[in-house]
Amino acid sequence: MPRALILGGTGMLGRATALRLLAAGWRVTVTGRNPSNMPSEVAVAGAGFVPADRADVGRLRAALADGVELLVDCVCYTAADARLLLPLAKDADSTVLISTKAVYVDAHGNHPNSDVEPRYDGPIRETQATVAPSDIDHNPVGLDAAGRARHVGRHGARIPACGGLRDDGRRRGRLARRRRTER
Repeated sequence: MPRALILGGTGMLGRATALRLLAAGWRVTVTGRNPSNMPSEVAVAGAGFVPADRADVGRLRAALADGVELLVDCVCYTAADARLLLPLAKDADSTVLISTKAVYVDAHGNHPNSDVEPRYDGPIRETQATVAPSDIDHNPVGLDAAGRARHVGRHGARIPACGGLRDDGRRRGRLARRRRTER
């Protein structure tokens, strides 16, 4: 049975990812700062929990000690987070970063966390402009995904970023299209 470790597995994206992987027959372990935040449906479905802060490399390395086929990072918000992830990614067969639409800007540079609400001209596609890369210390809403991607790419890592799964269960995005065609 393949094993997955989900960093930030107690949040909305981590919970959805864990449930999908569990339903597909994966053995899943999620990390989070507080065991009381473990979603009950994820625990009932069979996921394990490792208490670990995203920045605690020692605990994360221990969670990877038995090896994993898939490392999913739902809380890699900044280039600094990416720097911590790269050494851990070497202990996984595949690593995926998951982000939200908060990184995309409209034609006027507004994003979902701007003072001015963005106005997109239709569905947000992978070609949509993103916020400018930066190297900020912390960004709780994922606005430095461009900086994160720049750092990961600069170090030669081939780690795909995935925008998520649709409500109807179908995958979306470039990574998902590639995965569908490889089957």
